[in-house]
Amino acid sequence: MPDDNLAEQASVEVPPEVAVFEREGNLYDEQGRRVWRCGSLIYTRARLARLFSILFVGQFTFNLEFVAFPVLLPLLLHSKGMDAGQIGTLLAIIPLGALLVFPIIGTMSDRTQTRWGRRRPYDFLTTPIWYVGLLMLPFVDSFAAAIIPLALISFAGAGSNILNALYNDVVPPELMGRFVAGMRLIGGVGAIFFQAGVLRFFDDHPVAVFIGISTLAFIVEMGMLILVKEGKYPPPPARKTLMSAVTDYAKLGFGNRYIILLGFVIGATALGGPVMGSYFNIYVTSEDVGLGLSSEYLGNLLAIGTATSMLFLIPAGWLIDRSGPKLLWGAGCAVVGALQIGLLLAESQSMLVVVYVLFAAANGVLTATLLPMLFAYLPQDRFGQLLSANQIFCRILQIIGAQLSGWVILWASNDYRYAFVFGGIAYLCTPLFMWLISKTRYPYPGFPPSISPNGGRSPGR
Repeated sequence: MPDDNLAEQASVEVPPEVAVFEREGNLYDEQGRRVWRCGSLIYTRARLARLFSILFVGQFTFNLEFVAFPVLLPLLLHSKGMDAGQIGTLLAIIPLGALLVFPIIGTMSDRTQTRWGRRRPYDFLTTPIWYVGLLMLPFVDSFAAAIIPLALISFAGAGSNILNALYNDVVPPELMGRFVAGMRLIGGVGAIFFQAGVLRFFDDHPVAVFIGISTLAFIVEMGMLILVKEGKYPPPPARKTLMSAVTDYAKLGFGNRYIILLGFVIGATALGGPVMGSYFNIYVTSEDVGLGLSSEYLGNLLAIGTATSMLFLIPAGWLIDRSGPKLLWGAGCAVVGALQIGLLLAESQSMLVVVYVLFAAANGVLTATLLPMLFAYLPQDRFGQLLSANQIFCRILQIIGAQLSGWVILWASNDYRYAFVFGGIAYLCTPLFMWLISKTRYPYPGFPPSISPNGGRSPGR
C-alpha cells in the first residue's frame, strides 16, 4: 500500500533556471537552441559536453582506483609479512562501510539542502578521510596497525556511493542510457590502463604505485565535485527523531511488496554473480576440478571478454534511451542465465571461448543497464535512501549466493560446472520478478523516478 505520510510530502516541481519552450517533443531556449533539462538545470550542447567530460574523467580515475585497490591491497599486505588469515580478516573490514555508513549518508542526502547541493557535501567530507587512510596504508608494519587505515578507507569510502545519486540529479533523463554506457566504457579504459600499463611497476615500486594511483583518484574526484553543479531541489521533509527515522527507513526500504520485488529484480544478479566472479577462474585453471588451462590463458580469455563487453556498451545505452531499461534488463538476464547453464557443456577450449564471449557480450548489456534500472524504479527525491536499502538487500543475496554455490559444488562432488547451473537459474528468475513488479502498485505517490522503465523522462517528471 502507498505510504500516506509520504504522499503528503510529495515532491514539488522545481522550475528551470532559464525559460524553455517545448516544440515537437524537444526543449529550446529563448535563442532557439536545443536544450536538455534535469530538474532546474538546463543544458545547451556545449554545457552538456562539459558535464559529460568532467564526469567521464572522474569515472576513469575512480574505476582505475576501484580495479587497482583489490589487486594491490593483498599484495601490499603480503609484502608486510602478513599471512593469509590476517589478510582475509583485513579485507573483511572493507564492505562494512557500505553496509553501515551509506544508509545514513544516502538518507541524509535526500533531506539536505545547501548551496553546494544535496549530494556533493557528503563526498566532499568523506573523500579526504578516505585519502588519508590510503596514504597511511603503505607505511603500516603490523596487522593491528593496518586496521585503522582500512577502517578509514572502508567507512569514508562509502561516501563515494553517493555519486550514483548525483548522476541521477544532474544528467538529463532522456540521455541517461548513453551517459551510463559512456561512463562504463571510459571506466573500462581505466581498468585496462591499470592492468596493462601500471601493474607491471608494482613489484619494484609498490609504495609509489599505491600512493600515485590514490593521489590521482583523490585529486580528480575533488576536482569533479567542485566543477559539477547541482540544481535546486524541492523543500526537504521535516526533521524526524532517530527512532522515527529508523522506522521510516525500514518501512520505505523493506516494508512493501514493490521494493522487495525490486530487490530480487536487481539482486538475482548478485545471487548468481559470485559463480563467474570466483569459481569460473578456478574451473578454467585447475587440473583437479576443471580444464587445467594456464593462468596466461585465463588472462587472455578475460581480456577478450572485457573487450567484447565494451563493444556492446554504447549500443545498449542508445537502446535504453530509446526503449527504456526494462526489456533490455530482462532479456539480458535471461541470456546470461542461459549461457551460464551452457557452461555445463564447455568441456573443450573452443566451446569455452564461444560461450564465454557470448556471456561477456550479454553481461556488457547488463553493465550498461543496471544504473538506469535503479533510476527507473526508485523515486528520485528518495533515491539515496532507497538505493542504500537496495544495496543491503543485494549484498545479503550475494553472501547467500557465494555460500550456496559452494555447497552446490560439494554436492556435485567438486564438479564446478553445476555452480554455473545454480548461477544461471538465479539469473533466469529475473524476468519472473520483473513481471511480478509490473503487476504491483508503485508505493511512493508524489515521488516519481527520474526516467521511465520504457524510455525517456518519467511521466511524473
